[in-house]
Amino acid sequence: MNYGGLRNSYIAINFIGLMALFSGCSSAGKTTGIPFQDKVVVTNIDPSAGAGGVVVAINGSGFSEVTHVFFGPNEAAILTVADTSVVVTVPAGTAGAADVTLENDAGDSVIFTGAFTYTATTNCTNGPQVDPLPALAGTNGDAVEIRGKNFVIDLSHSTTVSIGGELADLAFAGRISSTDIIVKVPNLDSKCPAPVCSVDLVVVNPDGCQAVLAGGFSYIRSDTDGDGLSDIEEQSCQSDPLQMDTDGDCPQGADPKLCATNDYYECTYADPNHIDANGKPIHLDARKWDTDGDNLSDYNEIVLWAADPLDPDTDCDMNPDGEEVQPSDPLVTPTSPTVADPAIAYKGNLDTATGGYNCNEIGADVMTLLVSAMNPRALDPPHECKVESIIIRGKSYGTYSHFSVYDNLLTWSGDSWYPGNGVMYDRIIANPHTDLWIPAGVTGLTINGFSGDYPYICRISFLYRRAY
Repeated sequence: MNYGGLRNSYIAINFIGLMALFSGCSSAGKTTGIPFQDKVVVTNIDPSAGAGGVVVAINGSGFSEVTHVFFGPNEAAILTVADTSVVVTVPAGTAGAADVTLENDAGDSVIFTGAFTYTATTNCTNGPQVDPLPALAGTNGDAVEIRGKNFVIDLSHSTTVSIGGELADLAFAGRISSTDIIVKVPNLDSKCPAPVCSVDLVVVNPDGCQAVLAGGFSYIRSDTDGDGLSDIEEQSCQSDPLQMDTDGDCPQGADPKLCATNDYYECTYADPNHIDANGKPIHLDARKWDTDGDNLSDYNEIVLWAADPLDPDTDCDMNPDGEEVQPSDPLVTPTSPTVADPAIAYKGNLDTATGGYNCNEIGADVMTLLVSAMNPRALDPPHECKVESIIIRGKSYGTYSHFSVYDNLLTWSGDSWYPGNGVMYDRIIANPHTDLWIPAGVTGLTINGFSGDYPYICRISFLYRRAY
């Protein structure tokens, strides 16, 4: 706390029922809704005088955001906070009037000048002391032993302990001595943004003398089901804090704590190719066994196939991952969802006599594929499938053949020679458009055969690539 104007302080000139406040302060701190300084109204402090250690109630309204209370320069131990009342243990102080300051976590504060009178100066020479070792740590509900000296044993008005600004339960283990206290750790999950947070531990004797172990307690956020996610994180992820694998996509018999798609993994999953509008990673849905809806479980995509659990068509071949692994046609051999299968745009007529295809001789005639035959299925922009190359399966019965491929903007260059003698070959010709899109100005793709014996085109297919 600082009275030199470095914090956002408002000073109440009068105390009882005072509403007129003046500032002369910065505008930092909470900026939404009604300012903290305008919310806080104090009607009385009961009692308004006493020695350090007395329990007082600060009554009024607008106290729900209060996280710190100071009497003069010393912080009081908060016992309870409600919108209309804050109950604290007055810290040790010097006889005379003392300012009372209410403060929120944003650093905004309201100062009530001379609002409490110390009736005597407290001598804290023999005040409580806390041993920093062994290191103190625990989570909500744990029994923690605090060692030190000069703790007050009188259970009717004994030493109080606060951890992270919350009062700890002394009666949890029914044990207290002048050198040893066992307390129940309060719930600080909402105040702890990380899995482990360092918070203050404050021990206050009935006379107001206190020992502060700044950052001396390591609070571990609650994790009821033991999956590595705190209960607060599970709430944010909409997973079940009582189950390690909410959606049940881990294999039967597998240890869910070690499973690659338990709640922890799914709620923290991050792939640089899947980022939301705010630049944050898109996680898996811990409530769904198949996040991307391709009929292949998240577990099987990650562990068995190394596929993308956020992309229903990992290899961009226009076939959903689930259909490739388990094709709907029983005569079709399962394929990998990570190896693209060319998307056929043209094929010759089926020859029932041979079971093959009658390849079409294009000769001097021009074969044109409409752009609609090349357009990939749009997925999650800007992660669409883009045409990487064209694959032309053909043959020639002469000594050789050659063909050219072009659209109305660019020529598609590549090896387009066929050796002849009726041998079937695949030729791959790259898309010359640098961004791999088929530009809007392209109306069609033209294949023109020339040189030697005219080539026969048996099949034309496109190979797509996922563009991240």
